[in-house]
Amino acid sequence: MKALWGILLAFLAATTVYLLIGAFFSDRLTAASQATWAAMDASSFECPAATELRTEGWGKSGYSRTCAALKDGPWEAWEDGYMHITGSYRSG
Repeated sequence: MKALWGILLAFLAATTVYLLIGAFFSDRLTAASQATWAAMDASSFECPAATELRTEGWGKSGYSRTCAALKDGPWEAWEDGYMHITGSYRSG
């Protein structure tokens, strides 16, 4: 019976540590993601008529922006609050 209690206590301790570490990194990713989103929102990225802006996840906490329905067009990748890559894509 003592062995069962020991296993249960070890499991609870490991679970608590796992949850605390996860909460710490989750907050950091959320803050990085929010900073990136704010920086993207402050910059200009325009898509031609008959297309729409497509924002997708990129990297650990970043985003990429493209113009949907274009075969050739602009592309940007943002993370950590600033633009890492800018360019254009060809043949969609």
